[in-house]
Amino acid sequence: MFYRVDDADGRAEVWGLRDGRAKPIDPHRIFATRWLGYDNIRRNVLVTALDPVHAPAFCRYLRRKFPEYGGFSVQEVVAPSVTRARDSVFRQEAYRCP
Repeated sequence: MFYRVDDADGRAEVWGLRDGRAKPIDPHRIFATRWLGYDNIRRNVLVTALDPVHAPAFCRYLRRKFPEYGGFSVQEVVAPSVTRARDSVFRQEAYRCP
């Protein structure tokens, strides 16, 4: 299998909201895929959650899977250049799950 590798990188992050604080949730906890034999998280499967069409269903899933949080923030994270400025990222909230 061949992949096109760009200098820029994009991913989705999910943050759990509780007591006025935001805490990142490990994507491996969101989609536990041990039985598959490969890592869907490394293949960026979570990026599909950024699509607003999937937001209502994904929010329902997050509330069911992580009842300890009062809400969630789904964020798009973009690194313009991983070779020149690895730690320089831009974060933008795609949507919030109340």
